[in-house]
Amino acid sequence: MQRTRVQAQEESLEREKQTKYKGSARIRLEHLNFSKSEPDVPDRSNVKNLVSIFEGEGCFQQDSRHHVTIVIDWEQLDLAIHFTGISSIVLLDNAQIERPELQLSSKFRLECLHDRCRVQAGREMIPPQLW
Repeated sequence: MQRTRVQAQEESLEREKQTKYKGSARIRLEHLNFSKSEPDVPDRSNVKNLVSIFEGEGCFQQDSRHHVTIVIDWEQLDLAIHFTGISSIVLLDNAQIERPELQLSSKFRLECLHDRCRVQAGREMIPPQLW
């Protein structure tokens, strides 16, 4: 059976994800910046809706479907891992119940690809400002 173009694209994306995925961690919301493709101001009605959902149901930060995707280069990641005192293997351990918190210097910023409204809702209600 011939592979379809969609199947080939899907396989290519999965290979890329496997080579670029570096793991999951919790970080302070203050370290998140958004790409230029995101609007400068989050949609206020969407933020209010998310806050309401988080208050009623919880935001389930540990659920990978609710993770915020960020861009970090290997050098930045190595510095953060060293600064935190953990192994990079810990970040890849998806069996963990709670993700480790990466300790970052106060000037350290990470680029988020999307989810500005989710992060803003978190800033408004989630102590201690970790995602």
